[in-house]
Amino acid sequence: MSKKKKMAETDNNEQQRTGTLRRWLKPSILIPGGLLIVAFAVFAHFYLKIRHGLFDDTFIYLHIAKNGAESGTWQYFPIVDRPALLASSPLKIVLLTIAAYFAQILGFGARTFYHAKLILVLYAPLPLFLFLPFWPKRKLGTFLFVGAIYFFLACCLNTIVDFEGGLFMFWMISLLLLLQELRSKSSGDVPASQYLPWSMEKSAKLRFSWILPLGGMIRPDLALPVYLALLVLLPFEAWKELFPTIIKAGLTIGIGWCLLCFVMDVWPIPVTYWTKVSMPKLFEQAFMLEVLPLRLGRITVAAATNKTAVILGSIFLLFPLLIYPNWRGRQRIAVGLAILTGIFLTARAPANFWWYYQNLWMLIFSVLLGCLLRETSWGLKNAAWYPSWIFVLFMIGTLAWGRYQIDDPEIWKVGAESRAQGYMYLGAHAIGDGRYRIPGLGEVFIKNPELGMTSYFSGKGAWIWDSAGLAQPMDHPKVRQSPLRYFYPRCLWKSAREDAEWLARKAGVKLHVEEVWAMEDRNFEVARKKARFVSEEGAIVSNTFIRE
Repeated sequence: MSKKKKMAETDNNEQQRTGTLRRWLKPSILIPGGLLIVAFAVFAHFYLKIRHGLFDDTFIYLHIAKNGAESGTWQYFPIVDRPALLASSPLKIVLLTIAAYFAQILGFGARTFYHAKLILVLYAPLPLFLFLPFWPKRKLGTFLFVGAIYFFLACCLNTIVDFEGGLFMFWMISLLLLLQELRSKSSGDVPASQYLPWSMEKSAKLRFSWILPLGGMIRPDLALPVYLALLVLLPFEAWKELFPTIIKAGLTIGIGWCLLCFVMDVWPIPVTYWTKVSMPKLFEQAFMLEVLPLRLGRITVAAATNKTAVILGSIFLLFPLLIYPNWRGRQRIAVGLAILTGIFLTARAPANFWWYYQNLWMLIFSVLLGCLLRETSWGLKNAAWYPSWIFVLFMIGTLAWGRYQIDDPEIWKVGAESRAQGYMYLGAHAIGDGRYRIPGLGEVFIKNPELGMTSYFSGKGAWIWDSAGLAQPMDHPKVRQSPLRYFYPRCLWKSAREDAEWLARKAGVKLHVEEVWAMEDRNFEVARKKARFVSEEGAIVSNTFIRE
């Protein structure tokens, strides 16, 4: 190679490096990038230093992830070799297990409350890395901006990091931005709100086909209204072109998930849907739809009165329908179908899971924000989108005022008088063979509907008779006769009693099961009138359930 050619190549490489550096130093990258870093730092400080309360169901996810990191299994109670997956969000448990591995490698593998929060902090950036490849390079600034919003919301809503809300937010916004890359063969480039496309660029087609099945891996019930809306929104020509690639991507993801579950020794369909669908009124005599406006408002302003909460919730549900500009016939049908599907789902969903309402808030917010961000200049130059921006800012402002860095839930808060102390006490007294050595009560098996904290702090040798019917199916006709049972192998039909009897035989003891509850208050006198055994040291009460 001649000297001139070498010099030309060197100059070309130098120009490329300079061009890349200039792109990264643009204000459109630097400003949202800086906001993202600050937002993550504030979020990490909130979780590690301020937050002392996590939902018991968050510990269910953490326990599964720790089992995966420590023992290579997602079984909730490996001691009885029951291949039940208690994580309702497959993608969430995959990323959380990766975070648990990272924590273990870094030397933070103990089952402490601080290490539980650290796993969540390590998990938090993973959705960004997962969805970044689906975004075009020219949208990097927008992606960083969404990331900053994500970490802000994580300081307000439990579902963002503790559950699947953050994953769904990135999926929804990424999906909407990919729709922008659809191009009409006849009309060329037109505003995103005005076209009905039936063709797309090859790279966008590939990314769209791979991101679409991920919704079902995040939360099937949340993704269903979106899928039905897309089915109507995109014309037949679009689906005809996309269908082969979507099928390949969906099969690849599905087969990959099944193989991963085989390796982790669990059935790929989460068992949580079995009891929740069969007995939605197990804990509260209402469906989600019946209390929807009240609780949708309550999750945004924690201290709101019932009247204020109902007004806020109604605004969140109804106002977006009034402000979406330039709706066309196909769009109206798509949105209408999504709303009807949502009504059907919430009309049968249990009312007691508070993060379900946060997930719905996230769905509304993500759709609005995604529609704005895919417009030219984010719709800021189009007056038709101003009401949408005002409403999005109203939603963010309401959270900032009513929920920002609020440390809840109170009933599972560590360091205060709550149920947390009782469940941590039980975990500290786990023997390792499924029993618990409780001072004043002896070595017993326990029955309780709140598995998370006790099992997490108990470790790999945990076992609990789940009276909520998630870890083991409830002995109730609605559950035992549910057609959903056919989605699971016979080994998952076994009752909790069968597991308890097997563990008792293995330990060489008679079966003794105590129904144990952690106390929310410390009114021991009242507790003694209702329970056979009261531990003031552990803040737990119990009644004998089975004693042979």
